[in-house]
Amino acid sequence: MLDGIQTVKATGLSQTFLQLVQRKRAQETHQMAKYRWSVVWKNMIQNLPWALAPALTFVVYAAQGNELDVTKAFSSLSIITLLTNPASKLLSAIPSITAATGCFDRIQAFLLLPTGPQYIGEGFVRTRETEVDASPHIGGVKYMTSKGSPETPDLPKPVIFMEKLSIRPSSSAKIVLRDVNLEVPLGALVMIRGPVGSGKSTLLRAILGQAVCETGSMAVINQQPAFCAQTPWVPSGTIRDAICGTFSESPIREGAFDQKWYAAVLHACALNLDLDLLRDGDATRIGHGSGHVLSGGQMHRIALARARTGPEN
Repeated sequence: MLDGIQTVKATGLSQTFLQLVQRKRAQETHQMAKYRWSVVWKNMIQNLPWALAPALTFVVYAAQGNELDVTKAFSSLSIITLLTNPASKLLSAIPSITAATGCFDRIQAFLLLPTGPQYIGEGFVRTRETEVDASPHIGGVKYMTSKGSPETPDLPKPVIFMEKLSIRPSSSAKIVLRDVNLEVPLGALVMIRGPVGSGKSTLLRAILGQAVCETGSMAVINQQPAFCAQTPWVPSGTIRDAICGTFSESPIREGAFDQKWYAAVLHACALNLDLDLLRDGDATRIGHGSGHVLSGGQMHRIALARARTGPEN
């Protein structure tokens, strides 16, 4: 909404959005009340030993008929303080320990996720007779043989091969693509078009090995693919590090950075004008919290440049 505040004001929807924001803030405040009360109870429990231990100790001591003088009182207070301080710290650490345990559980659940099938093999060359190394995880198929007639000329080397492939976005989702047959030769420009929800992104995720392939077979040449998603993602750091990676300034990989290629990629992705508008140029820090806020178009251009400057490209 902040990015389009001029449009909101121009269309006369300021009051409508103001009421919407106020309702959202009221909902957030109501949801945060439980957390705030938990903080209050935590602080109260944390201070209970320090506040109640001296009084309860002296009350019990006097109730037993013992005589309390100044010497015993101050000595007892010193001992009680030595005992209550560790107890207070222990009680204050319980919420942090609980939160850390929850983090460990999430990390453990992530580490125990099943590894997706690897469709990227050593590659293959399609000639009159070709053996394709298919994934053993799909349909139990290990090898497929394609035989052409003697009159068939040698075809270009394919980099992606699919045959009767059925794909679903996740293990719990429905199959969105059935019996997909696709062969992409090396150096080809392929465009996929279709209505929203037809499975275009799912097909790309299947090539990356991030979708569930139920039946059929697929093989991808052994290279590191570059993927630019519809919602771009760039790591935190400088723009140059986001495009080239930290290897560009690493002394271990000295000489790996190509300045001419980097300049050509910036020009091809129309990033020169964006960098000229920034005070620090490609040294401008980006990312959540402490970085420069980029527009959606700038994020897309940086992601595209990042894909073109990969070490395998």
